Amino acid sequence: MRLDSGSSFEIIGWRRVTKLSGGESSESDTAPKAGSAANNNKNIDSDENPEEQETTELWYKVRLSPSISPAPEGWIFGKQVELTVPSDVIYYRTGREFVAWRRLDEDTSDEGSATRTKDVAKESRPGSWVILEKSSPKGPHKLDEPDFDRIYVLGYDKHNQEHYTAHRSPDLEGYLPLRLDGRGGNKTFTVQVKEDNGQLKAMRYALYRDDHGVLRVTPPADVKAKRRR
Repeated sequence: MRLDSGSSFEIIGWRRVTKLSGGESSESDTAPKAGSAANNNKNIDSDENPEEQETTELWYKVRLSPSISPAPEGWIFGKQVELTVPSDVIYYRTGREFVAWRRLDEDTSDEGSATRTKDVAKESRPGSWVILEKSSPKGPHKLDEPDFDRIYVLGYDKHNQEHYTAHRSPDLEGYLPLRLDGRGGNKTFTVQVKEDNGQLKAMRYALYRDDHGVLRVTPPADVKAKRRR
């Protein structure tokens, strides 16, 4: 099926695959609506640097509203998609793209709540967030590259009405999904991190508030920083 430009939907996964010869024709479809946060594919396919041309392409697995399509899920070419970062946190990007985010003061049973409104960039009130960031690659994307390389936890001070950095992890090789568990002040979030032996391990981060109400994060003891390549 064909979606109108500017359509919104929930991204439930993605996959990077080897680009097929002649596959550039898939980019000629209707471009996404301007605004929000552009995805990470930024003019890497350049005739000026043939050795830097992409050999892979990104596809998003998405879920549409039942009123739009009865299909439970489907795939969309990544260059036709823009990630709509919530307006509450979009100004806190620091050179890395936001690839995933979850609000920490929401009911964790309300899965995908940030994607059910007509404009997913709008938030009714500021709050605390866990955000997964990814650096722009120095060369073409690889099939086995991590989904993110840093975890950023943003707290919110209701009294002063301002955000603050509760936690910023060292560089790591992280993979989705991002799972948020718990209620109230006792919450955890879990991601997968590649260890030195190449195996993925689920890492759980604990969240709590200190005596002054400041959001704190307790990372797993075995999380190690990865050297940037």
